[in-house]
Amino acid sequence: MHTERAPVVIVGAGPTGCTAALLLAKLGIRTILLERRRAPTYHPSAHVINARTVEIWAQIAPELAEEIVALAPSLEAAREVIWCTSLLGRELGAIDVVPPPDALAEMLKLSDYRTMHLGQHRIEPVLWKWVRNEPLIDFRTVVNVDEIALGDEGVDLGYGPSRDTRPGHAHPLDGISGLISEAGRTSHGGVRGRVRADYVLACDGAGSGLREVAGITMEGPVLAHVASVFFHAELQPLMRKPLPVLAWIYNPDFAGVLVNHMHGDFVLMSTYFPPVQTESDFDPAYWKSTIPKALGRSDVAIKIKSCGSWTMTAQLAARFREGRLLLLGDAAHRFPPTGGYGLNTGVQDAHNLAWKLAAVLEGRAGVRLLDTYEAERKPVARFNSEQSVHNHLKMDLVTHHFRVTGANLAKLTRLITRPPFSWLPLSWQRGLLQRMMRGALAQTRPLLADGARSDALRAKVAAAIPLQAEHFGARGVELGFAYGDGGIVRPEPTAKPVIGAGTLEYRPTTWPGARLPHVRLQRNGRAASVHELLDQRDFVVLCSADAAAGWRRYLSGRPLPSGLSVRVEPLAPLADGADADAAWQRHYEVGAHGAVLVRPDGHVAWRSTKTAAEGAAELVQTLDALWRAVS
Repeated sequence: MHTERAPVVIVGAGPTGCTAALLLAKLGIRTILLERRRAPTYHPSAHVINARTVEIWAQIAPELAEEIVALAPSLEAAREVIWCTSLLGRELGAIDVVPPPDALAEMLKLSDYRTMHLGQHRIEPVLWKWVRNEPLIDFRTVVNVDEIALGDEGVDLGYGPSRDTRPGHAHPLDGISGLISEAGRTSHGGVRGRVRADYVLACDGAGSGLREVAGITMEGPVLAHVASVFFHAELQPLMRKPLPVLAWIYNPDFAGVLVNHMHGDFVLMSTYFPPVQTESDFDPAYWKSTIPKALGRSDVAIKIKSCGSWTMTAQLAARFREGRLLLLGDAAHRFPPTGGYGLNTGVQDAHNLAWKLAAVLEGRAGVRLLDTYEAERKPVARFNSEQSVHNHLKMDLVTHHFRVTGANLAKLTRLITRPPFSWLPLSWQRGLLQRMMRGALAQTRPLLADGARSDALRAKVAAAIPLQAEHFGARGVELGFAYGDGGIVRPEPTAKPVIGAGTLEYRPTTWPGARLPHVRLQRNGRAASVHELLDQRDFVVLCSADAAAGWRRYLSGRPLPSGLSVRVEPLAPLADGADADAAWQRHYEVGAHGAVLVRPDGHVAWRSTKTAAEGAAELVQTLDALWRAVS
């Protein structure tokens, strides 16, 4: 069999894999993208898209970001998270996840984009369309990698037909069903093939087969197993107010969460307990009888679209790279959904890696540059995992008042997987588990009752609900992550500033490693982000308009590391007509004459308050030292 050659093979066409392929194409790197599925995901999964992720898609193409943003519901349609006894029953409390107008206006000064509630099942078809339309991406669906050999000079992959032989669904995104039901112009479904790649990116998800072949373990606990159902029901006419974006439901017959995917589409989720229970227990018949218990009415017309299950973990891969194989997204890290960091962290992995991989493939840097991928991204993934677990456990502040908690769930999970419980016949195990679950949920009965004791219980629950605010909006996590030791950053001797107050707030800074602070500029007759001044391949020196000529002059005669170039960009006039020099000093913290050196991924590598005459030599020495360390 003929073996093809490719610079990069990407395995997995979820948001992380598609983003990696599109970013590499933007840099002129050809990729083969292999996907086992026939069509984009149909059963909703991730549904929180943060501002930094949309900024990355805008770097690929503003039109891509605009197409995705256009799918998101309005702020008014997705503003409330509630706790209740059932969706149509008694409300126990709520959080408004949309800030007041003044606070919202200040938040939108930090990025051109806001956090969106938008399901992965609506985003993936857009990404697949863009991938299929990109000539540098050879996109092959319905194929499964079944051979891989890692070598010093390359990676050999073999693939064959996958088991996903289902026809394409009528996708919920208008006009997309035709796209996903056809093989596509670059699809090779059902064909065997072999590829020798310089590098392979494992974007093949939480159960990554490539990670297993490489012998890379996942470190961290399993927190729960979750069953879910995707269904349609016209519920808004039954509500006294707009439907919540999330409803946490607790009653004697059901405990779980309802996610509103808009347009009458919902996902209902609840925990289950393998090995006593299996996925087959949560079939359409089960959900047909269970959904009314969560809604609080049995006379609602329900159309079940699909059922699914997943495992909630807090795990990081022991390493993110094995030679020429690199792990991205869920293949490298798995979080609880509390906070919505999973998809976003994966897209940001791709953004960190793409420019580095291009530099290595083009011979502008040595392979040690790829070591900085793990050095920079693993601490971010660890923090996001810890924050997700923190959010998950903090939910107990609400539910411990009626003893339906994550801690008790973990105890029950441990109990049923160990002797003596595990020694019992399966039928006994199932019966005992059902009785224990009924007993646990029975403790929610006072939430539904009238009387002074029930009123007091509901008051305690209501008082704890505002403490969940950081679960549903943490700008400091979204925009405030910064790279440090082991990466392409020149650290400063002073103490690192607090970029976010806790995790809710974000303080823009040019501290080396941080994302370049956003301002809106007037550029080519339109308002644009300062991030449009950046180069996706090389470093940019950003300075005030008055200082630009000096920085260009003093840098022009200084030799840079082989394969690198640096462009000087002055801060253009601001879109709102404000004083650009004043804004420069306020946002970029280097005085009137200093400069900020920004990497292709928009993170600061170095900064100085010195003039060009004093600082140009230091800039070149810094860049040379950083590049030499990884070459």
